[in-house]
Amino acid sequence: MCKSVSYCRVSTSDQAEKGVSLDAQKEKIKQYASLYNYDIIEEICDAGFSGKDINRDGIQKILLLMRENSISAVIVSKLDRLTRSVKDLIEIVDLANKNNIAIVSVSEHIDTSSAAGRMMLNLLTVISQWERETISERTKTSLQYKKQNGRVYNGVALYGFKSDNGFLVPDNNEQSAIEYIMREYKSGKKVASICRGLRGRGIKTRNGNEVWSSPVVKKIISDTAIRIQILTQVN
Repeated sequence: MCKSVSYCRVSTSDQAEKGVSLDAQKEKIKQYASLYNYDIIEEICDAGFSGKDINRDGIQKILLLMRENSISAVIVSKLDRLTRSVKDLIEIVDLANKNNIAIVSVSEHIDTSSAAGRMMLNLLTVISQWERETISERTKTSLQYKKQNGRVYNGVALYGFKSDNGFLVPDNNEQSAIEYIMREYKSGKKVASICRGLRGRGIKTRNGNEVWSSPVVKKIISDTAIRIQILTQVN
């Protein structure tokens, strides 16, 4: 029989979902292993961890076993249990291929011990990368549209404005702070000096802090063009 380990993972939000719990994953893997003669020598789990990266004790142990060539296969109920990162998945698969270790996913019916399984995994990886890049492009387009049309974006109104049913309207207090910042900046004052001036005049940040940081002031200065565009639309 093929010496294997099973790997299960749930994030905090996953735990309430039917079919994603650790017990459900373990049972699905056991049934598959029994059917296809995989000898599971160890069950490795990461409970309460996101799949956004591989900074997890369980997956790090899996990678160590793979590097040591101590196992012949890693079985998961679904590929996203290993990781949701395409980059990390590619690295895991490359390590597996280098050491002749199979990656087996029960739900996707993938077993990279065969040429067909490797081809299917490569296809899924390419599709996942395409989906990720497409979502990123749509998000950037949506944010740019909202910026150009005076809409709230990222759930936060641009400094100098407040939200009115999703649209940006000028905030008088913040606009006054911006006027001071831009006046001082155009006169040649350094950002650190502007920060001290804001505090000296009792002007607080949006969060109510008396102390202004240089990155915050620099961001306000760099957003000047966007702010002017919005003011033109709302006035």
